[in-house]
Amino acid sequence: MRLIQIGGLAMFIIGVFLITMYTGNRHIHAVTTNKVFPAAGTAMIIGAIVIMRRK
Repeated sequence: MRLIQIGGLAMFIIGVFLITMYTGNRHIHAVTTNKVFPAAGTAMIIGAIVIMRRK
């Protein structure tokens, strides 16, 4: 069960990291943004849910 929590936390951090990368680099191609941004948001939401459920 501990592993799941760590995985959720990792996903959350990766999601935050990708979003900060996206907002920092406005010159990224629109195609990449459309693929990466929802994925990062989803990873962040899933990570947050996992963390909340375990606590």
